[in-house]
Amino acid sequence: EEQQRLNDEASQVTQAYDILVNPHLRATHLLELMDKPMDETATGDLVGPMFLMEVMELRETIDETSSSSDDDDDDDALKQLMKENQERIEALSADLNKAFDEGDLDAALRYTAMLQYWNRVDETIRDKITID
Repeated sequence: EEQQRLNDEASQVTQAYDILVNPHLRATHLLELMDKPMDETATGDLVGPMFLMEVMELRETIDETSSSSDDDDDDDALKQLMKENQERIEALSADLNKAFDEGDLDAALRYTAMLQYWNRVDETIRDKITID
């Protein structure tokens, strides 16, 4: 019984750490604590059509890049897209932190939704990079 309790506590610590180091998870958790949870079905409304168009165009670029015949060139192009996306994520994370610092929960909610989209783009790019 003691061993099970210790395992449960270790699992909770690991989960808490994962939330703290991931900006999107941390923001989602903070918003829940502040009674302003993000509704997954409304993220498109939060970010607006221009942002959604930008994400869609980037996804098309990723698909076009990964469908050509030269894997080395594709990987280089995908790595560049990933670098640019990481820069977006970092800038957005800074904006998100500022929104929380200023108590602007509407902006924090919008930035959290945007971060979710950029994280998915990052996952898509990582999935398409050829593993040597």
